[in-house]
Amino acid sequence: RTLVGFQITLVFYSSIACKLQFYLFYTSVCASTWFMATCCVDRFFSSSPNVSARQYSNMRNAYRSILAITIFILVFWSEVFYCFDANQIGKPGPCYTRNNVCAIFDTIFAYIFQAIGPPICMIIFGIGTFIHIHQGRRIRPTQMSIEMTETTNRRETSNIGDVRGKNRSILRMLIGQLLLYIVCTMPLLIFKLYIALPLTIDKSSLRRSVENLILNISIFLQLIDKTFAFFIYTATSKYFRKEFIKLFKHHHRHRHI
Repeated sequence: RTLVGFQITLVFYSSIACKLQFYLFYTSVCASTWFMATCCVDRFFSSSPNVSARQYSNMRNAYRSILAITIFILVFWSEVFYCFDANQIGKPGPCYTRNNVCAIFDTIFAYIFQAIGPPICMIIFGIGTFIHIHQGRRIRPTQMSIEMTETTNRRETSNIGDVRGKNRSILRMLIGQLLLYIVCTMPLLIFKLYIALPLTIDKSSLRRSVENLILNISIFLQLIDKTFAFFIYTATSKYFRKEFIKLFKHHHRHRHI
C-alpha cells in the first residue's frame, strides 16, 4: 500500500496484476473473517451442557468447515476477474471496477459476506455461548457417584471451574474481536456504497486524489483486525496469556535440552 501511495506499482497498468491483487485481498479477508465466525460456532457447541451438542466440536468438523469455506470463497470471488481492471479513469484508483453495474454488485457482495453475515453469525453464537456459560454455572457436581472420595470431588469441581473460566475468557476475546472487526470494516464498506451510488458529479483531480487516499486508508483499516488479533487476545484474555507463556516456556526449555 505504501507503493500505491506513490503510484509505483504494477497493478495500475497490468490487468492481470490488478485482478490478482483484489482477488487475493477479497479471498484472504473474507476467509479469515468466516473462519473467525466458525470459531464462534465451535465455541457454542463446545460450551453446551448437552453432551450430544458438544460432540459436534471436533477436528473432523473443523477441517470440513475450513475446506467448505475456502472452496466457496475462492469460487464466489472469481467475479473479480471480470469486474476489476487496470487503467480505470475517473475512479478512486486506476485499479478498480470497470463500470457501475460491477461496482453495485461488488458492494452488495461485500455487505452480505463481510458486513452482515459474519457479525450476525458471531453475535448469535456469541449470545448462545454466553447462555451456555450461565447454564454451566448452575450445574453443581451433586450427581457424582457416592463412591467418589472427597479428593476426587475437589478435583472435579476444580476442572469445572477451569472450563467455565476458559469459556468466559474466550467470550471476552470474541467481544473484543467483534467490536474491532465492525470498526475496521465499516469505513471500506461505506466508501464502496458511496462509489456505487449513481452520482452525476464532475470530479476534479483533487477530489479523485482524496477518494484514492480514503480508499487506501479504508483498505489498511480492513486489515487491522486480522493483523492485531494476537494483541486483542493478549489484552482481553487471561487464559490466552497463560497459554502463550506456557508455549513460550515449553519452546525455550526444548532449545536448551
